[in-house]
Amino acid sequence: MIGIHTGSCEAIELAVANPSRVRRMGVVALPVFTDAELENYRNEFFEPPEPADDGSHLEWVWQRWRVWQQNEKRLRDLPNALASRVVKNGAVRPPVGGPAVHVVDNTLMEQLEIPARLFLQTSRVFATSARSGFAAIRRAVRLPCPTASTETAYRCWRRPFVRVWRSAELAAARDGRRVMSSSRRHLVDTRLGQMHVRTMGDGGVPLVLLHSQVVSSRWYDYLAPLLAEDRMVVMPDRIGYGDSDAAPRQLNFTEFAKATMDGLDALGLSEFDTAGIHSGGIEAVELAVQQPSRVRRIATIAAPVFNDEERPAFKEMFGAPPEFADDGSHMEFAWGWWHGAQPEGFDLEIVHTWLVDHLKAWPNYWWTFVEAIDYPMGERIAAVTQPLLLMVPHDDIYEQTSRAIPWLPEGAEVVDLPNMTNVMEILTTNVEESAQHLKRFFA
Repeated sequence: MIGIHTGSCEAIELAVANPSRVRRMGVVALPVFTDAELENYRNEFFEPPEPADDGSHLEWVWQRWRVWQQNEKRLRDLPNALASRVVKNGAVRPPVGGPAVHVVDNTLMEQLEIPARLFLQTSRVFATSARSGFAAIRRAVRLPCPTASTETAYRCWRRPFVRVWRSAELAAARDGRRVMSSSRRHLVDTRLGQMHVRTMGDGGVPLVLLHSQVVSSRWYDYLAPLLAEDRMVVMPDRIGYGDSDAAPRQLNFTEFAKATMDGLDALGLSEFDTAGIHSGGIEAVELAVQQPSRVRRIATIAAPVFNDEERPAFKEMFGAPPEFADDGSHMEFAWGWWHGAQPEGFDLEIVHTWLVDHLKAWPNYWWTFVEAIDYPMGERIAAVTQPLLLMVPHDDIYEQTSRAIPWLPEGAEVVDLPNMTNVMEILTTNVEESAQHLKRFFA
């Protein structure tokens, strides 16, 4: 087992708790902070600013990584991926800053008896405190470091008396209905890679919720708990999004649906209902057409039918993002995407949460837009044989969704939603109305 920084602390915790199972371990940096140092580092690194209306909090995130990377040109493209993870950890509060603020005196470490190799880093932040930690190790024997001349390796056979960080589970979001605090998580194999799936509730015919482009299953954080009151709700992260594997190439919705079906098979689902919004609705339609004997009912919130004249303009609008910028301005583009679409007075915490998923899907999130614009919605929705509900919000693709109505199969139900003019409203501020329509249809 090996860990670095806070991972070192977790590695030691595992070794102490499982002495018969952990054979050997290595840790990179084992900081021992004085009270003064701890306060300084907490102020500098561990208390992110609140989400700001102008997106300036993202500049803080970018600079945390940029200052460590600026002297290493080979790491030019690294900060965006790392910054996305910092944004993710800072998105759920409390505690702000994730596990790094949890510093405890841990007497369990006195019990460590297994061999451990400790590597000392020479970073500006941790060099002094790490040396203090190594100096406290009993019966330490210095060994040559096999990796770099700037590091010093030690071998430890007993537990040091030190004060360290203890990793802690991120606290649940302040709203008790948030999916992250109450759902079960699964990682399943598909033909396109591993898929991350959240489930909630039990019983009834399972309801599969399919998210839109750019985001993930967290799209349904507020809707899912209402639907899971009397049934199981299943929320996959589409391949390329959320915590699922990256897409190996640009995929069409036939391929997305087949991969999602692989994931549902792995979970043991036989018959199920499905619902989606925007591109999630496209995938729901594709699932229903591909699996007529397994999809019982289908609902889609919007079902855009694009014509040849407007496709080029929509593809240009939702094209590739800007390249990584040295000053982090590409992150401002992502923030502007969500901030510009939010209703007036909308909660910035929610905007920030969806921004995180946007960054995680970077830079190829736009592939799904292209496939959605080219998808033959009219022909495919006409082929649906199951009971179908089309909910029609008056949003930015209202005109395109209206074109789908003549294509609907006989018996399909249409619900007009003139008070819902923004996709954010459908899943947050108007979530109770959305849930009422869906629960009635799927009953």
